Amino acid sequence: MDKVFAFGGPKNWNADKKQSIDLIDRIILDGNYIHTCYDYGGHLQFVRDAAIRNNKKLKLILKCYLNYPDINSIRRRSLYEQIYRVKKILNVENEIIIQISSINSSRDFFVSNLNKFLNLMFNDFSIKTILLESFPASEKFIKQAIIRMKEAQISSGLGNIIQLGVTSYENNSLIGFTQEMRNFITKNSLLFAPMRVMGSKMNSKEIMEAKAKLKLDMQYAGFFRAITSVSNINQYKDLMNFSNQNLSVFRKSEVLFLNHKNTCRKDARTPYIPLYKGHITATFARFRYLLAAIFRNLIYITQGKRSISTITYIYPPGFL
Repeated sequence: MDKVFAFGGPKNWNADKKQSIDLIDRIILDGNYIHTCYDYGGHLQFVRDAAIRNNKKLKLILKCYLNYPDINSIRRRSLYEQIYRVKKILNVENEIIIQISSINSSRDFFVSNLNKFLNLMFNDFSIKTILLESFPASEKFIKQAIIRMKEAQISSGLGNIIQLGVTSYENNSLIGFTQEMRNFITKNSLLFAPMRVMGSKMNSKEIMEAKAKLKLDMQYAGFFRAITSVSNINQYKDLMNFSNQNLSVFRKSEVLFLNHKNTCRKDARTPYIPLYKGHITATFARFRYLLAAIFRNLIYITQGKRSISTITYIYPPGFL
């Protein structure tokens, strides 16, 4: 059954255990998607255990990283490796949607192994939906990447099997998608998945405004889910009531109704290091960050905390 939200929570899930367990159980029993990542401090294991406890299929939107800038991070693995290690942790029936983050160029999408990557996603992991994380500063890369992925879909015979979509921070205070990007989404029939649509510290007026904006977004035929975190069972019930009351809005139009006035909103900023090419400041920052990361890695190796093989992560791991 369709639902409006996917949940990246509960917030503070490892602090208030009973409240968090009750909430995650309810989220999973209701058949919602959970937004998570391998290295969210045990969150993946937390939601896995809830699925096992309730004998329920686990539905994940899995955030993974393409050539993450910190070579010392566990995120600095190929996309295939990141998804494979998550699959190894899960011992329950599951469905995974991948969200590719930290995209700093379209270069990686124009390589020969993209066709192989898409085939492996479907054949090895049964993945049928791929979201690309976008920000106003990276939109030109995302557009090029999606065009290449659509070409690879067709040449791989997966054009009608794997769906492509875009996600970003998008709410009453942040612009995740420029109007140009929204037009691109419509033209290419992409899925639309806004993140951080609700804030836990919103007052009642702000919540009403956020819901009104979301109703406009939901009129787009490719609206997928609005990703948000929840703090408690009452907040969750309120959002599920909104979902149930507005399911009829789903897929009622073939026009992208995202022409929300951008007054008093600012562009959503990427949470990653300044990665984007074409600006001398970003180039210098990238070079300085890489040197610092290499130095830290060498210290770890000399202290015996890491294998010398980890030095290979200086090179971009890419898709496979």
